[in-house]
Amino acid sequence: MSWLGLGKLESYNTLSSVVYNRLKQAILEGRLEPGQKLVALQIAEEMGVSRMPVREALKRLEAEGFVFSSPHKEAVVADLSPEDIERIYEIRRVLEAFAIRKACLNITENQIKELERIVEEAEVLMKRGEDGLFQEKNDEFHFALFEAADNDKLAQILTNLWEQCKYYRALGTVLKGKPEVSLAEHRGIIKAIRDGDPDTAERILMEHTNRPANALVEFLKMREAGKRRAPAAHL
Repeated sequence: MSWLGLGKLESYNTLSSVVYNRLKQAILEGRLEPGQKLVALQIAEEMGVSRMPVREALKRLEAEGFVFSSPHKEAVVADLSPEDIERIYEIRRVLEAFAIRKACLNITENQIKELERIVEEAEVLMKRGEDGLFQEKNDEFHFALFEAADNDKLAQILTNLWEQCKYYRALGTVLKGKPEVSLAEHRGIIKAIRDGDPDTAERILMEHTNRPANALVEFLKMREAGKRRAPAAHL
C-alpha cells in the first residue's frame, strides 16, 4: 500500500501540473497533514515520475502558501497559526470588498443566473443533509463571484487565499455554521447586485466572511493552546 495514497501517473502530459494538483488535493482533504514531510524522492517513486516535476510542484505549492521549505531540509505541509489565518482573512476582506464592487459593475445576466442556479442546487443539497457537497457549492458561488469581477489576476489571488483556509475550515465541526444562513446571505448578495447596490452587496459579503473567519481563528487558538498544555513525550 502506498504511503501517501497519491497513486501512480498514467500520463506524462504536464507532469508538474498533475503532481501539483494531486498534492494540493491531498493537503486540502487532510491526507497530508500540517507539519508532514514531503520527501521528493518518495513522492516521485510513488507517482512513477522523476524528481523534477515533483520539485516544480512543491515550489508552486510553496509560492501559494501550502508548503514550507528551508535550506537543506525537506519541504513540509504548512501549519498556519491563528495569526497567519487572521492575516489571510485581512487580505481577503480587502480584496473581496473590491471584487464584489467590480462584480456589481461588470456582471452579466448569464452570470447572475449562474449564481442563482448555484444557490438553488445548494438548497437541494442542504435539504438532503449532504454537507460536503453543500460546501462545494458554497465555494463554487464565491468563485463565480470572483470571476464576475472580470479581473483574472484578482480571481486567481482570491481563489488561492480561499483555498489556503479550506483545510483549516474542515478541521472542526464547530466551524460548520448554519447552511440556511449562508444561503440567505447568498441570495441577499444576488439581490443587491441585481439592484445595483454595491454598498449592500459588500456589507452582506463582509458579514458572510467575518463569521467563519472569527470561528476559525478561535478554533485554531484553542488548538494551539491545547498543544502547549500537552505533556512532553518521554524518550
